[in-house]
Amino acid sequence: MRSLSKVGLAAFLAVVWIFSSGSLTRAQQATELEHLTREFTELQRAGRYSQAIPVAERILSIHESRSDADQSSIAVWLNNIGELYRKQGRFSELLNR
Repeated sequence: MRSLSKVGLAAFLAVVWIFSSGSLTRAQQATELEHLTREFTELQRAGRYSQAIPVAERILSIHESRSDADQSSIAVWLNNIGELYRKQGRFSELLNR
């Protein structure tokens, strides 16, 4: 009986750990998104479009990787990336992506 309760406790702790790890990852993603969004805004305002593209692409990949991905957020970041290419006149590169 003791070994069964130990197995049950171990299983319970494993489930708690898995869910808390997921929450931590989501919190880390939220923090990273805030930081990256700030960085993107600063680069865009400064006209440093080529440096803003990888930041916007990272933001997009975070949104796409989330299980609860908000399609409107994905569309906004695709549009932001397209706008950066447009401002640089790099149309052919955008079409080849």
